[in-house]
Amino acid sequence: MKSERMEFLARLPLLLNSAMSEKQVIELALEYLSKELQAERATVFLLLADENELEFWALDHLCRNSLRSQRMPASAGIVGTVIRTRKAEIVDDAQNDPRFYKGIDQETGFVTKNILCIPLTIHGKERLGAIQVLNKTTGPFNEEDLDFARLFADHVAIAIHNNQLVYRLQSTVDSLELAAMQFRKSFNFISQSLIKPVSNLELLVDANNPLGNDKTGLLHDTLLGLLTVQCELYSSSQLPPTALSIKKRTVAINPMLRRISEYIRQSISDKKIELILEAPQKEIISKVSVHHIESALRVIADYVVGSSCDNSSITFGASLQEEIIRLYFINSNSNRHDNLAFESNTLSCAEFVARAHGSEIDLIHHSNGETTISILLPGAPVNISNHKSVNS
Repeated sequence: MKSERMEFLARLPLLLNSAMSEKQVIELALEYLSKELQAERATVFLLLADENELEFWALDHLCRNSLRSQRMPASAGIVGTVIRTRKAEIVDDAQNDPRFYKGIDQETGFVTKNILCIPLTIHGKERLGAIQVLNKTTGPFNEEDLDFARLFADHVAIAIHNNQLVYRLQSTVDSLELAAMQFRKSFNFISQSLIKPVSNLELLVDANNPLGNDKTGLLHDTLLGLLTVQCELYSSSQLPPTALSIKKRTVAINPMLRRISEYIRQSISDKKIELILEAPQKEIISKVSVHHIESALRVIADYVVGSSCDNSSITFGASLQEEIIRLYFINSNSNRHDNLAFESNTLSCAEFVARAHGSEIDLIHHSNGETTISILLPGAPVNISNHKSVNS
């Protein structure tokens, strides 16, 4: 082998390991190999996880964007044979070789004449894919080219393998960080949610604090607070919504609307926010776990109030159409959260309750600055007139 090639192979690990991504490793490899072997094109085929398909890369400045990450069957073509047998091959007349896969030539307009194909393996066992060098411009590929390409492929395989290991490690770290963030979020949410129920319970058991008629309301607030904590624990543990034990009963929606609207009024008492209650003039009934739904509505209300700007309005109401009740919040001007992960984490408890009722949270950011959040629930087929808006 020429001394220039030996010197190049000695420098190759440093060149490849300086790349920061798998894409950079592949492009460096293809550029160096096609130049060294005086070929028109070099390509890399990587086996996907199921080993049924190959991901195709080509360093061709005219069609790089169209060819990068294209796929083909893992068993197709000469490259499929090389990967399966783990043996390199030289093909002098590609067009007349029955194994040749013509799909890529047909797609790009490139005409493959001769091929040098080398497997990419780790320790000769773990298969990563293969490298193909196409159309040597100074004659056919020879054994010296093959020996050089084998050594070259060994370095490339190690570089790609190391990069994939780093990527998988980083993905694991990211997943752990996300889990830790979710845990902290749930812990903080539960801690805050327990403050009021615990305080209420202290009042309920304190013999020196007679509550009189306030006892029922205090018990109600305590129950809702504890149910919210329960739902957050279920949702953060990634259990299916069906794991939540709920007892559905037929309830009237209007009293629930009034209780939640009063909760919102207390939340905005020190803010420049208007509350508009859109309650049906005639009663709507639904079969739900009323306390769980109320705890979910409180979570949504907290989110809506927290994201509302000064001098804005919050509309809260219900409508019935085709036996479906829509409980909705409309925020006229919100501090929009473009971070979907933030919204998902903030509303996870309410989403979990909704799914336990066969529904979901529907959140829409409108271009005019409004935000609409809805829960759909089964409703009784009763007659209902138009909404009546009541300003707070």
